[in-house]
Amino acid sequence: MQQKRILTILISTQRSGSTRLRQDLKSLVELGDPREYAYKLCKDVGYIRDETTLLEACRCDTAKNDVYAIKIMLNHSSAILETFAGNQNVDLFRRRNKYASIREWKSFIQSQQKKFDTVLIFILHRTNIYQLARSRAFAQITKTYHNTEAAKKYSISQVKSSVLGFNIVLNFFRAYRELQILRKLSNELTKQSCIISFDELVGATLSAENKVQDYLKTKQIKTKNQKFNRSTGNKQLLTDTILLELKSRNNLVLRILEFLFKSKSKK
Repeated sequence: MQQKRILTILISTQRSGSTRLRQDLKSLVELGDPREYAYKLCKDVGYIRDETTLLEACRCDTAKNDVYAIKIMLNHSSAILETFAGNQNVDLFRRRNKYASIREWKSFIQSQQKKFDTVLIFILHRTNIYQLARSRAFAQITKTYHNTEAAKKYSISQVKSSVLGFNIVLNFFRAYRELQILRKLSNELTKQSCIISFDELVGATLSAENKVQDYLKTKQIKTKNQKFNRSTGNKQLLTDTILLELKSRNNLVLRILEFLFKSKSKK
């Protein structure tokens, strides 16, 4: 039986649960492991040499088919899509325009559909902008992202309210802009993609699993595992992250900010 060439694309923004979804998709085996390979290449050598180099980094050795997988964060999308368009020696970090346009996204998807038998698109979004901004601010200040042991050392009382509040405001406007882009992209790619929310990923795992499997059926792909394999360590990571963020609810400064930004989050 001839192998299919499959490209798995995970599109998201920072602190939206993309690491969680990446691990979930990887646990299904046949979809590859959509990590931030472009980011790693730039950290290692300073730039992305070319499309061939990037694809080689994305290749999966465990699936039955010829599978490639990549995670594309919105603020890295312009550089990554340029690489796939044929540009060479692209740097993710030294760029004025970080966000690819909707037109560039559509062109990218169309070009990959010509190169691969199947292109899988997973879009993950976190619609509560205040919570997203707060999560980013807290992670930046404490330098804790996915390290649970480090995260346990911190509580909201150890971070100055004024510093956290200021960083939330800074992150809020970026988060708001990115959510608008992600919404437009989701609308354009509704029929071609699987759209999952942070709330589904965290609080309604079965719903997220069903969405993924229903989507894969439309692409005629059957995975080795039908359900996400969430190990004890991964569950602990998710739980610690949620508990860490919930501690901030009793902080007066943050409650005021949440009230002020509530209307924006709903738009």
